[in-house]
Amino acid sequence: MTQAPHSVFRIDLDGSVTRLVSDAGKINGVLVSLDQKTLYVGAWGNGSYDFIRVPEGDGATPAYIEDTQAIYAYDPQEDGSFGKRRVFLEMPFAASDGV
Repeated sequence: MTQAPHSVFRIDLDGSVTRLVSDAGKINGVLVSLDQKTLYVGAWGNGSYDFIRVPEGDGATPAYIEDTQAIYAYDPQEDGSFGKRRVFLEMPFAASDGV
């Protein structure tokens, strides 16, 4: 199995692994809200390019396309996936550094 770089994964108690987010750029921190209704992902896209590429056709967005420092928010869906990303906080001159 090829692993998509710069993604957020969930590991369940049975050991199964699920990719939850792959469109946040270079991930630099993950946080779940206290009510567990929002997943926050710190992203640090500094404009450099990674030599790793996401395999074509796996549904993931290449992590190297963005030049953004931000914290993105995702809402969980009933099927266990996460909805469309939205910008929670843009940080043009800083990074989330581990949230």
